[in-house]
Amino acid sequence: MSKRISKEKQALLLAALCEGTPMNAVTRMFGVSIHTVLRVIRETGEAFADYMEANFRDLPCSRIELDEQ
Repeated sequence: MSKRISKEKQALLLAALCEGTPMNAVTRMFGVSIHTVLRVIRETGEAFADYMEANFRDLPCSRIELDEQ
């Protein structure tokens, strides 16, 4: 049985990573294993992929701008 961390702790963990905090430092800051950090990253990426697939597919775009392609 795996121990799950709260959604609030997951959000703080991801916020720290977004600020550029190294993964090893995040593990020490939040008292979790590196495997937990990697699992949170993977699950968040999968959730974003599902969201984008559901909401950004077949958009009726008449004009598209690209910056720094």
